[in-house]
Amino acid sequence: MKNNKAITYVLVLAVVAVWGWVIYNIIKKHGPSNNNNISFDNIGKTETSNAQLDTFSLIADYRDPFVIKYVSMNAAQDLNLEEEKVKEVIVKPIIEWPLIKYGGTVKNKSSDKKLALINIGEQNHLLGIGDTAQEIKIYAIYPDSLILVYKNDRKTIAKSKNETLESTPKTEEKERKKKGRQ
Repeated sequence: MKNNKAITYVLVLAVVAVWGWVIYNIIKKHGPSNNNNISFDNIGKTETSNAQLDTFSLIADYRDPFVIKYVSMNAAQDLNLEEEKVKEVIVKPIIEWPLIKYGGTVKNKSSDKKLALINIGEQNHLLGIGDTAQEIKIYAIYPDSLILVYKNDRKTIAKSKNETLESTPKTEEKERKKKGRQ
C-alpha cells in the first residue's frame, strides 16, 4: 500500500512539474514584453525617398464583353432555320393493357420448368417463359413479379397479394361445357 501511495505522489509531482514548464514557456513567448518604450520622435515627419515610381499601362485591345452587338437580319434568319431542323420526337402510342393478375409460380418437378399462374381478363392461364396467351408473351418469371410483352411494350406485373384468382381450372372446364351446351 505504501508503495502505491509513494508512486502516486511522485507521479503527481511529475505532472505538476511538466505543466508548470509548459505554462512558463507559453507566458515567456506570448506574455507581456518589455518593449513598452514608444518613440514619438518621428511623428509628423515624412520621409522622402529617391526611389522611382513604378509605372505601367494596360493594353486593352480586346473586345468588351459587356457591349451587345446586333445581329444582321440574314444571320437571324439562318439561326431560325437551324432551330427548325430540330429532331422530331417519336411519340410512342399508348397501349391499353388488359387486366392482368399474377397469382404465383408452379415448378414442374420432372422438367424443372417454372410456370406462372396468370389471370388475363377473367381467364386463368398456366404459362412458361416464351408462352403466349391473348397476345401477351411471358418474358421472365420471378417469384414476386412477371415481365410481360404485349404489342412490343414491356411491363412488369407484381404478384397479387392476399388475392385469389377468381376462377380455377375446374371452373373453367365447367364454363366451357356450359358454352358447348348453348
